[in-house]
Amino acid sequence: MKRILILLLISIFILPSIAVADCTVMIAKKKGSSCDYSTNEVGDRTSTNTGWNNMANNEIDCFLYQADCSGTLRYAWVDHQGTGTDDVKIGVFTSQHGSTVHSPDSGDTLVGSWSTGDTVSTDTFIQLSGTIGGSVTSGNWYWVCALAGPNALSIAQNTSGTRTLYYNSSSSYSSPPSTLSGTWSSQASRDWGLYVEIQ
Repeated sequence: MKRILILLLISIFILPSIAVADCTVMIAKKKGSSCDYSTNEVGDRTSTNTGWNNMANNEIDCFLYQADCSGTLRYAWVDHQGTGTDDVKIGVFTSQHGSTVHSPDSGDTLVGSWSTGDTVSTDTFIQLSGTIGGSVTSGNWYWVCALAGPNALSIAQNTSGTRTLYYNSSSSYSSPPSTLSGTWSSQASRDWGLYVEIQ
């Protein structure tokens, strides 16, 4: 009789709580980003190697792109031109003016961190070191910026593109900025192979 009573209590109180806990774990597993870093990005993963742009040491060049997924920034990629030895870091910044055509400014702030910094020398898309981190939202606009180091930087570009390039020659490779303040110049009709994965 005692055994029957104990088994009855177990079936009434313990088994339902295990089932609820199991369901909670399953629900928790379903939450999170649905981004695929092999196809989702902020930037442009299309090769544009019909020309090149030469950046001087401490020059920062930025393009405005729309994130195609909500998630966490992963690795940065750049379409390096030529086999010369160049230095590069990539950073992603918010755009306080959204998609409106405007120069970067102090209201545009760093998302996550800059890539670690790489010396590159291959004529192709190159994955840079160090994950960017930080979150982006699908449909929102962000600046993706390349920063050249002591060896300068040559990036493949299309001079008949659809975007506007903004550049500032007075940044710092050793101490990359956390906002996009400063004096900016621009060049129209440019496209670069430059992007950061979203996961």
